[in-house]
Amino acid sequence: MQQSGRDEDVINRGSRYMDLSFEYHVAALSLWNSIVDSPYLYNPCMFLARQTIELLLKGLIYRECGNIVGAKIGSGKEKRSIDNTHNLLALWDYYVQNMQPRLLPSSDDVGKIGKAIKQFAKRDNDSTKYRYPETKNPKTILNLEPIRINHTPTAFPELGNTPPILVSSQSNKVGIVTSGAANLKHGYEVFELIEMLFQMAEA
Repeated sequence: MQQSGRDEDVINRGSRYMDLSFEYHVAALSLWNSIVDSPYLYNPCMFLARQTIELLLKGLIYRECGNIVGAKIGSGKEKRSIDNTHNLLALWDYYVQNMQPRLLPSSDDVGKIGKAIKQFAKRDNDSTKYRYPETKNPKTILNLEPIRINHTPTAFPELGNTPPILVSSQSNKVGIVTSGAANLKHGYEVFELIEMLFQMAEA
């Protein structure tokens, strides 16, 4: 009975993580919906999205990987308790390795989610990229305006090998992305990843 009580506590903890991930997701989406009008919101938006992913992964682990008390996540010297782990790829790998196969999504979805998490983890391995003006290791300066959008172009840009990217805001303003197209694409991919994880959490 005592073991069952602990399991119930772990499952409830997983639900609390997922509930908070939903709140971070709503906040991230609010900023993302304003990104065309206010592209300087990109870094805080990506931090909120990253926090959503981390909380979702931890919620899934607590809910579906059994009793993880004392478990270490990661590899080698990087192994840490779940509360001290911020590496998204390590969390995902632990989930996949410790989850009952019948409850995992299809192998295609597992591969797709794993690839997306790996790309995000490569950008922000230690959860510092979007919340400080510089990263720790390797030390790099954060680009505080990774996306630039010109809302008042005086002339339509010349068509070259790469056509210009046009974006429109909720207020029907149209602009041309002058820099940061890759970051904009990354943002869309991050929200697709979050959607896939929420679908797993709801299954």
